[in-house]
Amino acid sequence: MHSAEKLAAAFAAAESTGLAFLSPIGPLVLAAAWEEIAQDSRKFARVFDVEHALVIRECVHLASDLNLITLTYKNERSSRVGYELNDKGLGIFNAGPLAPV
Repeated sequence: MHSAEKLAAAFAAAESTGLAFLSPIGPLVLAAAWEEIAQDSRKFARVFDVEHALVIRECVHLASDLNLITLTYKNERSSRVGYELNDKGLGIFNAGPLAPV
């Protein structure tokens, strides 16, 4: 499967959970982490051409409210945050057609 198709499938899997994401950025953050496209807020903002502040806000929501990612670091100067899928976040992708082979 082409990487754009894989990202679209991962996005659809995350979006289909029915969780209360702040915006469509939420499922995309999860999908990008799953596909190893971006695991920090600054890179995500650059790759997907969105405001860094919006990405940070969504990452904090994904970590503290939905418990789908773990924040791995925060740069105090730039506010960049690193993140990774935690067990609950991985659970979204470890079932069905996206499960690793």
